[in-house]
Amino acid sequence: MSYQEIELAFSKQRLSRFLLACKNDEAKALVLYAQNLLLTQKLFTVISCFEVALRNQIDKVYSAAKGPDWIADSISQNGMFAGKKNTIASDVIKKGLRKLGHHYSHGKLIAEMDFGWWRYQLAGPQFTAGGQILLAAFPNKPPSTPNKKKNNKYFFDELVPLNDIRNRLAHHEPICFKKGSNEICSQSVRGEYYSIADLLNYMGLSLATMLIGLDKVLDCCDHIDNLK
Repeated sequence: MSYQEIELAFSKQRLSRFLLACKNDEAKALVLYAQNLLLTQKLFTVISCFEVALRNQIDKVYSAAKGPDWIADSISQNGMFAGKKNTIASDVIKKGLRKLGHHYSHGKLIAEMDFGWWRYQLAGPQFTAGGQILLAAFPNKPPSTPNKKKNNKYFFDELVPLNDIRNRLAHHEPICFKKGSNEICSQSVRGEYYSIADLLNYMGLSLATMLIGLDKVLDCCDHIDNLK
């Protein structure tokens, strides 16, 4: 397929950044575009697996402490998210319950909660409302130091860029460039990849084990960097 055919399918504006990065070399721009798509696919798989692991860890902690229907119970009159400080969290739950209706199950409701909702379980209001027990989801977390506390805020902050890049992937935004420029660079992707690996280790899990040999993110990064 020619550059012109790809341009017709995906728009001149969308491909212009790749062409600029490759100094108007159309053949090279097509290779970069294809490698970006492949990296997007591989990274989205990693983030999706991480999201499942994160929500399962949180569910495990709260199910043990608050019961098997803790999400639905949290918006009851005396539930942990019943207060005004947690209206966003409770609104997402209510929306999920309305969608499920008579088909409700705790497992199905878990699937209705998006990445942002799980991330915000580590934000101050939700973490406090939940009894400040959620760090148990990270049994292997390193100890805090005077300069870096491994508290709920630390984990919330670590999840922010992962949530952001997940949204970028979902909207098919390119991830093969240095932020704010047209320079070919995989550094930010590598950083988020290593962050995911660290967070999984803190949970007592292994990225390599979870992906059973399907993890090719760093290989894709190498291919992209070789196009500089």
